[in-house]
Amino acid sequence: MVWDGEFKLIRRFDPEGPALGREDAPDLLFDTVADPYEERDIAARDPRRAARLREAAI
Repeated sequence: MVWDGEFKLIRRFDPEGPALGREDAPDLLFDTVADPYEERDIAARDPRRAARLREAAI
């Protein structure tokens, strides 16, 4: 997980169980200010921000 204060990226999330290391599990991106309960994944809508946070996680 990477958080920059407003946006949070959760790497390879799988609600069915452990996904760490699974290449097909999606990354989720949330705007924690506009969506504090993290109900709307915006990774597809904001791929540049998702990529920037993904790079920060490495």
